Formats: sequence, C-alpha cells, structure tokens
Amino acid sequence: MQLLIDSHILIWSVLESQRLKPRERDALMDSNNTLFFSVVSLAELYHKESHRRITLPREFPAAISALGFTPLALTPTHAEHLRTLPLIHSDPFDRILAAQAISENLVLMTRDRILKKYPITIF
Repeated sequence: MQLLIDSHILIWSVLESQRLKPRERDALMDSNNTLFFSVVSLAELYHKESHRRITLPREFPAAISALGFTPLALTPTHAEHLRTLPLIHSDPFDRILAAQAISENLVLMTRDRILKKYPITIF
C-alpha cells in the first residue's frame, strides 16, 4: 500500500508514537508499504512552530528520513487537482494533501474527519 501521511501522524510517528493506534503503527512499520510525507506537511509544521503552537527538535527532518518516509514534492499536477477540489476543508495544507492523494492515487493516513468527504481513500 502506498500511504501519504498527514502532518499529525507524521509528528506522532517521530515524537509521540504512543498516540498512534496499533493499526496505524503496524501500517507504518510494514515493509510492504511505501510511506510518503508531503513537503507541504513539513512546511505546515514549521509554520505552526513559527507561531509557537508546537516545538520540533532540530533533527526532525533526519528523524523522518530514518523512519523511512519518502518526501513528496508539490507538482503542477497536484496544483491542478487542488484547483478543482470543492471547498470542503478550510485548511489549505489539508486541501493540498487531498489533491496529492488524488493525483498520486495514494491512501491518506489521517484522523481528520473532514478529509473523508473528499474522493480519496482514507486509511
């Protein structure tokens, strides 16, 4: 399975693994799965950090890499999908994740209930 990891799952994977559900943890550790994180999620986390809503360790990007997550850059195709998405979610970062999941045919691992209203597969 090819999984796109939402920012809260990403941060929990690195800093608070006890918050992951067993099913999530199993999927993240399954070597048959390919794990992607959007570079947009990293930007979102740095944005939250700059507004003092979270604190990330300096080695956060290295920790993401060590867990086997592959970065997914934002492409013009993703932006085109974003352009056609209905305005269901008000968070632009989450809308971009939905567009990337659609464009790349990825399963989105998230607990965000609003994202379930988009035509994507949610883990």
